[in-house]
This record gives sequence, structure tokens and C-alpha cells, in this order.
Amino acid sequence: MIKKMKLAVSGLVILGLVFLLTSLLFACIGDECKSDGNIMYSGEGNKGDIFVYNCEKNDKSNTDIGNWVDPTTIPSLKGDKGDTGLQGIQGIAGKNGINGLNGIDGINGIDGIKGENGKDVDPTIVNNLQNTDNTLNNSIIDEINNRISNVNTEILNRTNADTKLNNRIDDVSNRVSKLEKTQYNIRTEVKFIREKHLEVGVYSKYNTNRNVCAEVGLNIVVPIGESYQDRENKKINTRLSNLEQKTGTNAVIEKTLDSKGHLKSITISQGQVSVDGKF
Repeated sequence: MIKKMKLAVSGLVILGLVFLLTSLLFACIGDECKSDGNIMYSGEGNKGDIFVYNCEKNDKSNTDIGNWVDPTTIPSLKGDKGDTGLQGIQGIAGKNGINGLNGIDGINGIDGIKGENGKDVDPTIVNNLQNTDNTLNNSIIDEINNRISNVNTEILNRTNADTKLNNRIDDVSNRVSKLEKTQYNIRTEVKFIREKHLEVGVYSKYNTNRNVCAEVGLNIVVPIGESYQDRENKKINTRLSNLEQKTGTNAVIEKTLDSKGHLKSITISQGQVSVDGKF
């Protein structure tokens, strides 16, 4: 059975080679593509390429030209995919190999030479190293404590500053709130000059909302035009003039004025007759 299969495979291989050679000889398409047998190639081929005659002529030597071509690019060489072949017969299992020989035990190593006993360290050196370490540790601890202390002081200062700032803000807010309310003031004034057309005095103003003397100053008044008192005095003077004209020139008229210069009373006398008038 195995021999028959080998023969069948050999036959297929031979048929394939015959088909390949035939394809090489008749690769050109059409009856007009004929060669006289003198064919030259152009270029170098790669591994697995086949030589194909392409029916071209070399003008100088009048020689046909062929090319090296990848066989997978030639349509005539591409056949349909065949069916999968049958599974071959499993081969005969080989014999088990002979176990190898055991290796030889190694030789024990030689003991090393014992080292010398260590020498004692000078206690002074140890103490110096310990003192150095202690000094370094203390320096580090002191530096850390100093930095922590500075940070705490800075935090305390900023906290106090924030507290003062907040208090000032609250105080300003309260003062602004009071100023926004209706202000109740008590004003006092002392006039030391009182003329018809000029009044001069000093004044002060006490604010009851804030409980402070809010304002002091000099008050100067320059009246323009006639006041009510001026108009009344003018009327009285006119009446007196009329009385003087009616009573004659022998009448004696005495006027009494108050501290402000206003007419307080008038006395008219003529001979044995006297008339007192008070206003």
C-alpha cells in the first residue's frame, strides 16, 4: 500500500514538471508570437522566478527577448485549488532509548583558612562618633524646633492681625450704620455782634447719635432786605411823624428802645399833657 502511494506521488510530480516545461515553451499568447530559438534575457532573476519569452525583438541584434518572472503572476500557471489529500499512515513508533549512566559524585571542598580575630576598637573613637552623632541630632532637632517656633509665631501674628482687621471692619461698619440713620443734633450759638446788616457769633453742634461734639465754628450772617421787625419799626416811625404833625412842633417825643434796638415805649408830652405808649 505504501509503495503504491509513493508511486502515485512520483507520477504527480513528473506530470507537474512536464506541465511547467510546456508552459515555459508556450508562455506567449497568440499564433503570431514565434521565436527562431535565439532568445536573450534582460535583467537578473530572483530565486524561484521562471524565464518567459515576451515576443519582443532587439533592434540591434535582431534577437528575441525574454524576462525572469514570478510564476505566481502568470495567469496560465495558476490552477484551481485542489482537494485536500488523505491523511497519511502513522509511522511506526521508535524504540525507547537506553537510560544514561549515573554521574560520579563530586569531591568535597577543602575547608577555608580561618580569619584572624578582630581587633578591639578604640573606645575614644567610639565615644567621639557617638558625641558627633548626638551633636548632629541635637542640631537637627534644635533647627526643627526653631522653624516650628517661627511658624507658630507667624501664625499667631497673622491671627492677631486678622482679629484687629476684623475689629476695625466691624467698627467702621457700625459707624457707617449710625451715619446712615437720621442725625439728632443740639446746636448752641452765642452772637457777639448784632447790627442791622451783620450778625457774628460762635456755635457748636452736639450729635446725640454718636454722643460726640460733631461740629464747632464761626457763624456770620449778612441780612439782605427788610425783616419783619424792620417793617414794623417803619410803620411806627410813620405814625409818630403823623402825630408830630398833628400835635405841633412844641410836643416832646421820647423813645425807649430795648437791648436789640427795637422800640419798647414812647412818651409824648406837650405843656402839662403827657401820653405814655408801650409796645
